[in-house]
Amino acid sequence: MIKSTHIIFDFFYEGEMPHIEQLMDKAIESVGELTIVDKFHHYFNPQGLSLVYILAESHISIHTWEEYNYISIDMYTCGEVSPKNTLDKFLEKIKITKHNKQIITRGV
Repeated sequence: MIKSTHIIFDFFYEGEMPHIEQLMDKAIESVGELTIVDKFHHYFNPQGLSLVYILAESHISIHTWEEYNYISIDMYTCGEVSPKNTLDKFLEKIKITKHNKQIITRGV
């Protein structure tokens, strides 16, 4: 049986745009459950970021809209490892004003 967890998290934040890449790097490292295989990012002009982590366990994608103080995150992991602990660690330093979270258990 293949088991996987898919978290879709959309939120609005208060204040300055958080340092997304640094926060996610630190969250992944400190929780220690996910393994980064590669990482890609693109900064848009005048603002915005798309950031993708390729993980041994699957992937994380993050997209920002600074003009709306809005961030969307898609985290997908295979196996027994859940991305929830890493997401919780990532969000510790961000003041969220509104959010929507979906956790989907996937697998056959």
